[in-house]
Amino acid sequence: MKIANTEGKAAILFMLLVSALMVGNFGFSQELLTNSSFDSQDGWINCGDASNWSVGSGTLNITGTACIYQAVPASEGATYTLTCNPSSMATYSTIALSMLNSSSGIILQDVTLVDSPVTGPEVSSLFAPTGTAFVAATIYSEGPATHEDCSLVATGITTPPVANTVLVNPEFDSQEGWINCADAGAFGISGGQLNMFGNACLYQTLAANEGTRYTVSCSSSSTAAYSTISLSALSGGYGIILQDIELVNNADVQTKQASLTAPAGTSFVSVTLYSEGNSTHGACFLSF
Repeated sequence: MKIANTEGKAAILFMLLVSALMVGNFGFSQELLTNSSFDSQDGWINCGDASNWSVGSGTLNITGTACIYQAVPASEGATYTLTCNPSSMATYSTIALSMLNSSSGIILQDVTLVDSPVTGPEVSSLFAPTGTAFVAATIYSEGPATHEDCSLVATGITTPPVANTVLVNPEFDSQEGWINCADAGAFGISGGQLNMFGNACLYQTLAANEGTRYTVSCSSSSTAAYSTISLSALSGGYGIILQDIELVNNADVQTKQASLTAPAGTSFVSVTLYSEGNSTHGACFLSF
């Protein structure tokens, strides 16, 4: 096994996959977004051209086509309200509030157009339907726009949603819980087995605690030129702090493991299965 920082093929791959929608904040309080007042970029995740936006001095400044978002755990039956104070000179600029399932698929969405001039706050509100696991706030613009504040609050809930601490569907009874991060046509799941037959990648991301030892164990085989199981400790902004990459280069099924101790600054751990050819995984369990 090799423990590494952000280097190598698997690390680069992971930096690409984190642009997919993942959990941004597992806290529950009156304000659900991290850094809602835009004092820094902390908490906000890029989903477009990173060179077209910047954050500082309490303002999000967008200069071209840009997109940023946050997603947090949600509870069915709660009402979520997103309030932003924007201004836009772009031909198309929006604020979106989305209810997502456990695989980050959109169940319900409210998209608000941002026109100029804006005479007051833009407000979106949605009731979280059955199947809601996350709520996401997304800011998008195709030209110059600014935001001085974006706040997300919940009503109708008395206890915080519980962050998932174990893998969803570890025995591959379906794709539920596993998020695609490459060619969706290069893998299939059936009979309790994940079959990869091209450039395929699947992952899950979970809340983590600093100082905890995490181990992912998979029953795996591969004849691919390159196939890996990786366990990554991530910061609150999904940057890789520490990573253990286990090569899968055995034609017969063997137990392959990746382990690490979450260092200071860890907010999440992520399990990623990647292959550039034929590989199988019969089960993957995360223990701590």
